[in-house]
Amino acid sequence: MKLLIATHNKGKKREFLEMLSSLFLNIEIQEYPRSFEVVEDAETFRGNALKKAREATKAFQCVTIVDDSGLEVQALDNAPGVFSARFAGEDATDEDNNKKLISSLRNEKNRKARYVAEVVLSVPIAEAEALNLSANAKRNALLEDEILFFCARGTCEGEIIETPKGEGGFGYDPYFYIPEWDKTMAEVSTQKKATISHRSKALEGIRTLLVD
Repeated sequence: MKLLIATHNKGKKREFLEMLSSLFLNIEIQEYPRSFEVVEDAETFRGNALKKAREATKAFQCVTIVDDSGLEVQALDNAPGVFSARFAGEDATDEDNNKKLISSLRNEKNRKARYVAEVVLSVPIAEAEALNLSANAKRNALLEDEILFFCARGTCEGEIIETPKGEGGFGYDPYFYIPEWDKTMAEVSTQKKATISHRSKALEGIRTLLVD
């Protein structure tokens, strides 16, 4: 089975491949060229994920997995949301985005936030039989343009702290505090992060849709 993992993020690629390798045999990775771009102009994470999956599947004609994810902060009316990667501008760095986040929350007592991930696995109808998808699995999918779309959402609850902690992770992780661990996302190992992360929960949701 040819599989397109529609991201250039090595961590995401690893998580996606590990999950799908346990479900499907003989996976052959389809190259995802850097020149292929999809404009992420939807108003929701799921909208963006579906758009990326739809366009990539049509372009490469193979099973595709993609996600769209970001941070929602309660006091900011769930901003930055779909603009998480460009909160401080189109060419913003993680540092730029974090500076804007902390500045936006100055003197704000409500620091509740959550990470959100929407994962979409898209399967061309022509590939569905080869994957031995059950009738129930097919009923769990959206059917559009001869493509089956399996969609799942995962969230991770936390709080935004004033001072960054930890050297790991990326994005907003140094400021994203998990009360039950008394640590930020940037202070824990990749393995521990995977036990609670929004993306791992969404991936488990995809697994459930496929085997249910």
